[in-house]
Amino acid sequence: MEGVCLPRDLDQWSDEEIARFFKEHDPLGFLEETEPEEVEATRSASQMVQVNFRLPENALKALKRLAKLMGIGHTTLIRLWVMEKLYERLTEERPK
Repeated sequence: MEGVCLPRDLDQWSDEEIARFFKEHDPLGFLEETEPEEVEATRSASQMVQVNFRLPENALKALKRLAKLMGIGHTTLIRLWVMEKLYERLTEERPK
């Protein structure tokens, strides 16, 4: 990404500041600046439910390619995007 570097103090930003930054900048443009990090997943199978839905074949192929570039599974990427959008919608300002 030309002219823009990943902020070094990103860990000190609020969720809203991070969301605003990545709405303006493609996260994939910063992949080379990042380091893999090991995280511990804490969830039980009983907290998750399975959802089935249809996508166009080319959309699924693109999702799989993108997820592979990011080093995650395509269902994980879908789940992250759904959770991100839910968070955005639930925290946006409501008209009064």
